Amino acid sequence: MAVCPKCRKKLKIWHVSQYCPYCGTNIVFHSFETNFEKDKRIAEMSLANFRVKLEKAKKAYVSGWPQKLKIAACVLPLAGLFIPFGSLSVSTALLEKTITFWAMDLVYNAFMGEGYYGAFAAFTGAPVFGAAAAALRTAMLCFTVMAACALAILLTELFCFAGNKRTGAVITAFSLLGIGGAVGARIFCGTAVKAANASGGALTGSVNALFLIPVLLFAFAAVMAILCLKKPPVIVIKEGDRLRMEYREKLNSGEIELMDIPSPIYESEEDKKEKERLIRGAYHMDEAEEVSENG
Repeated sequence: MAVCPKCRKKLKIWHVSQYCPYCGTNIVFHSFETNFEKDKRIAEMSLANFRVKLEKAKKAYVSGWPQKLKIAACVLPLAGLFIPFGSLSVSTALLEKTITFWAMDLVYNAFMGEGYYGAFAAFTGAPVFGAAAAALRTAMLCFTVMAACALAILLTELFCFAGNKRTGAVITAFSLLGIGGAVGARIFCGTAVKAANASGGALTGSVNALFLIPVLLFAFAAVMAILCLKKPPVIVIKEGDRLRMEYREKLNSGEIELMDIPSPIYESEEDKKEKERLIRGAYHMDEAEEVSENG
């Protein structure tokens, strides 16, 4: 049930007039001026907040060559997920299968597509396939860590664009963890292949040195993040926006009330001149002065 904003009396549900039947207040336009002043202050601080964030994003991405290279460095680890580390072939009377050791395929088939991770658990105790299956299951976990780190690096760069120390530290940490995942995947793939080749012919496999490519890509991301930490972008905030942000922080912390904030919060000399020009143009003041001078 509606309540009159002035006399606070409850209005009947069938009351459709914009005027209060008790005090005659225009309900629609009551406190219109006050609400307008509040909205004006909120809009001024919100625009300043947007400009500051836009400036931070611009400086974080294109302020210098480390920032520009860091964008490419954060995308490249995803390319490392398509590098094959080797393969393992199963050849028996009942099954012929070749498993390629590359992250995108192996991670998907480990936990979703083929369900390798769960299926190989049944073979870990087998005398022929046991060692190879156990090593391959561990390699799948290493590939998963590698893929998760590559994705986390990209998301960190995209959504934590402020260019602060925490962003660079997070990218560096994920890069080092990704390097560990790539090296671990290569070691356990090699262990699986070694056990397969020693099984007596049912299993054969091979590994290569291409794992160094994702290692270098993760290392490149770490180096760029560290360089950005050493050469952080210089974010220049205009005086007016800095003042607006200070008032916004005080308002959010409860130190001041909204109507305690001056309006406008900040007005430069250029703004004052522009406002005066618009007012004079709207009321044709220049033309009136010219007519009075000629008259």
